[in-house]
Amino acid sequence: MAAVSDTAQETSSGASGPEASETSAATHLPTQRSDGRATLEPLLELIAERVPPERRDAVGAFAKAYMRRLTDEELAATPLEELFALVRSTFDFADGRGLHPFAVRAFTPDLTGDGYMAVGSVLETNTDDSPFLVDSVTEELAARGLVIRRVLHPVIGTARDEEGRIERILSARDASHRESVMHFELDRRLSEPELADLAARIQEVLRDVRLVVRDFEPMQDRVRHMIELARVAAVRYSPQE
Repeated sequence: MAAVSDTAQETSSGASGPEASETSAATHLPTQRSDGRATLEPLLELIAERVPPERRDAVGAFAKAYMRRLTDEELAATPLEELFALVRSTFDFADGRGLHPFAVRAFTPDLTGDGYMAVGSVLETNTDDSPFLVDSVTEELAARGLVIRRVLHPVIGTARDEEGRIERILSARDASHRESVMHFELDRRLSEPELADLAARIQEVLRDVRLVVRDFEPMQDRVRHMIELARVAAVRYSPQE
């Protein structure tokens, strides 16, 4: 999987997202267009209705990025209220990172507390975008025997204020600062101790990734320098040496 990406994917372990409830069509997203834009209109309307004006544009732009790779079928299978809750919950999580280098949470969502359901527990991370993020977290989950049912991984451009709150969501392609938001839906529900241990370990993983990325270019520079030294000194030694 590409380390820097804007993806949503499912594993072959099962269907993604909550099961569709047998409610009226008005509570689900329509699927008139395959590009996904029309399917998001009810969600964007709900955001405009419920989100405070000063946050409305940012949450709406985040919703477009977050839902970008979901199929029409996935969108239609999720009740609109739950889709709104998912977007708002994840936005608030990323917004709450503030000035910290990364944020991690592991939890089991429920309708009462979170406004949406999932088959298993959920792991979410938010950090500045960099290589190795997806693979590093995925490997830790696999080492614990956890199957990933779905990954939502938008890479977004952000503008944050001096306190670290999100002011604007921008196109990642055009932004000077990019962030990774990763949402992993797991195959089973974890106990509270398991969730706490997972969150703590993922924090360590993200810390290690930051160190690796920070040191990567200096290490390459040092290797190039050593190669040049060896090339210059080659005339003094035999081919074997």
